[in-house]
Amino acid sequence: MMRTSKISLGTSDYRLWILALAILSVVLLMAVRRSWFQDELFSAPIREDFHLPLSLPSKGYGYPPILAYWICGTSGDSKRMLRLLKAIYHPRNQYLLQLDADSSDYERVDLVVSIQSQNLFRSFGNVNVVGKSYGVNRIGSSALAATLHAAALLLKLNQDWDWFINLSPADYPIMSQDDLLHVFTSLPRELNFIHFSNESEWKEKRRIEQIVIDPSLYLQKSSDLFYTVETRTPDAFKIFGVICNSPEFQNTTVNTELRYNILEDPNFNKILDGGAAAAFARPFKEGDSELNRIDKMILNRLPDGVVPGNWCLSQGMNVNYRESKNWKLCSTWSNVDSVKPGPFALKLALSFSELQIDGKIRTNHHCHQ
Repeated sequence: MMRTSKISLGTSDYRLWILALAILSVVLLMAVRRSWFQDELFSAPIREDFHLPLSLPSKGYGYPPILAYWICGTSGDSKRMLRLLKAIYHPRNQYLLQLDADSSDYERVDLVVSIQSQNLFRSFGNVNVVGKSYGVNRIGSSALAATLHAAALLLKLNQDWDWFINLSPADYPIMSQDDLLHVFTSLPRELNFIHFSNESEWKEKRRIEQIVIDPSLYLQKSSDLFYTVETRTPDAFKIFGVICNSPEFQNTTVNTELRYNILEDPNFNKILDGGAAAAFARPFKEGDSELNRIDKMILNRLPDGVVPGNWCLSQGMNVNYRESKNWKLCSTWSNVDSVKPGPFALKLALSFSELQIDGKIRTNHHCHQ
């Protein structure tokens, strides 16, 4: 150990000190890369000096579902991804974070270190980061490939989840996980919530005939789409825009993705009143003041904290807990199978009831047209 009071930093000594620090940083980065980038996933290990979960999530009738979240961002998104993670965190769920190839190695390492530094995430071991990444074009086929890859990785981590939810840093929850898990507890687990619109036939025909190449599928960095001059005219089969292509899933589709688009309807009071009939809203920009309003008025979330839930014994509505250092990220927890819904859960459940016929969710029948 060096004591700075005994060090005289001359020009040459200063350069040597900077050089030594740089070498040490490179060595640490290479060590992380060897243990991390050679694998698809990086999981924060559970150490003996941290609390272990009191119980693992129970599955089956009467228990809340398990949600698998994939949060995918690009360069500069790591802080927004961490905020989103804390806003949707629950010990029951699985979380996979991914930065695409446009992000630097430093940003990926920083994201991993930020997650590792939280006792809560380490203890439950349900937050993972994709170690290897690739280019992703948000409107191209590479986005679909990345989504399928993320679902496969989540299945590799744990096969006991019920719904896959893909989010971007522009998304933010407008209800707590206790609310969402409570509402989904009574739903059939085979339902798929996917929004699609009834576009005119000529728009559908034009989209199908156009040949689009997504270079991000084979390049290391994200690239723009390439549109060819040639067209195609498939006539041996009908092409659908969603999950309707598969007979197995034709009768499981509910025409909603549970997201409120603030660009289409900027009435923010509808979100605060629970009238949006959605679990998430988008798109938000970094530092958007509306996020703070959601934290305060809907989620009851403190800055840099997780959302209070029935699973957390050291959190709650009591002001005394707010004065505790451990309040933000829950140092003591209880039964992870217990959820306590609030008024937003009731309003979402009422919106679902409008889709019910004879006790079952009415799925969209466009697949049969």
